[in-house]
Amino acid sequence: MSLLIKNGVIVTAMDEYQGDILVDEGKIIAIGNNLDSKADEVIDAKGMYVLPGGVDQHVHFSFEFNGSKVRGFETSNAAAVGGTTTVIEFVNQIKGKGLIDTIDEYRKENAEGIAMVDYSFHGIITDPSTGVYDEIAKLPEAGYPTVKLFMAYKVCSSIVMMMLLLSQCKKQRMQELL
Repeated sequence: MSLLIKNGVIVTAMDEYQGDILVDEGKIIAIGNNLDSKADEVIDAKGMYVLPGGVDQHVHFSFEFNGSKVRGFETSNAAAVGGTTTVIEFVNQIKGKGLIDTIDEYRKENAEGIAMVDYSFHGIITDPSTGVYDEIAKLPEAGYPTVKLFMAYKVCSSIVMMMLLLSQCKKQRMQELL
């Protein structure tokens, strides 16, 4: 399925200009002026802004407060209505499990087949061990490129935990550069 959005005011991080956007199979394949295509659907966006989808990188669908759980990914349609096309949820590591296993399990139980927008996850280290720190190098290839340590609350990370995490991240980055 192809889509041609014509005559819109295209907004990027750097500029605003009038133009056309050609999308095929859900991917932008051309941006320009007077694009000539036999698209399956054509939208005249004259006088309208064409913006990239927003990313909400701080979502708490699994948050509990005073014994009540926040509703989950079934509410992500609200994000889409507001122009947010990607959400990034925080997932607390399960005691005794690695980050990747914890996030994979959470994704399968809470997001797959439910989310109405794209999604990713921040892994939160709450049960530190050597194995968890060794796992950091594998997080990006598993699709989870970020981690979080708490510096407040009841699960506050120790200085030792923070130094171990930062050392592992530095070691991983140095290996990537070599």
